[in-house]
Formats: sequence, structure tokens, C-alpha cells
Amino acid sequence: MSDRLSDHFRELRLRAGLSCGELATRAGWTDPSRGGEFVARFERSGRASDRALLRLAAALGVSLESVRELEGDERRRARAAWEQEMSAPADVECWAHPMPTQWVRLEIPASYRAPEEILAWLRDHPQWRSVLRCVAWDRRRATHIRPDGSTYEVERGFGDELDA
Repeated sequence: MSDRLSDHFRELRLRAGLSCGELATRAGWTDPSRGGEFVARFERSGRASDRALLRLAAALGVSLESVRELEGDERRRARAAWEQEMSAPADVECWAHPMPTQWVRLEIPASYRAPEEILAWLRDHPQWRSVLRCVAWDRRRATHIRPDGSTYEVERGFGDELDA
């Protein structure tokens, strides 16, 4: 079910003479077909992550203030609940990914507490060197270590699961 926000974005897209795929391309999606499907789904359902909304808003010239004014109470309540959940304390956890669909939790030795120490330990772990590894620092942030030792950061944002 669409809402004021998705209706507004749809009106702006149509006024600009853009197809869903063209808007998605302007917003940074590399695959116009998939991006266009996402835009169409957002316009129908009103559901998207904050990250995707900001990309679309920038492509359409909509300010963040306008986005916040147009979003509904349900989304505001859902964001507040998500923020509360993400703010709850969480232990640092390490994981290894030895095969598709399987993650193995690794026990961090008590002597490693500083982030640099934990990353070095996990990067050099002899049993798991050849697989993807992950340090979940809290409920929002994680560092992934590839088999070649390079790293990349992942940060969860509100509604990220809606963009899949």
C-alpha cells in the first residue's frame, strides 16, 4: 500500500518524465532493470530503507526534511523501535564462513580486547584464513575479512532488509 512519501516520489518521477529504471539509474543502481523493479515496488508498497530513500530523494531533488515530513507515523514508530533495538548493548562476536549458508561462531581469546587485536587475531587465524570471516562489533557494524586478508565494513541501516 503506497503512502504520502511514495506517492510524492511517484508524482515527481512522472513529472520529470522518467521511467522507474531511469530513476533507479539516476539514483545509482547499476542494473536499471533491478533498480526499476525496486522503484516500482517502493511506489506500490511505500516500503524502502532509509539508504534507498536518500538515494531516490537525491535523484529527484527532494530534501531530507521533506522526506521526514512525508513519511508516515508507522514508519516513524518502526524506526524508533529499530533504533532502540540497535542501541541495546551487544558483545563483540567473530564468525567464519566455511561454506555457503554456514557461519561458525569463533570464541575470541580473553587476551584480545582491543579492536586491532581482535582483527589481527581473526585475520591470522590458521584454521579460518582461507574463508570469509566477520567481526560483529555491535548490532549495526561489522568488519568482514576476505581470504586474501583485505577487509570491508558493513553498517546496517533502518529498513535495509526491505531493499532485497
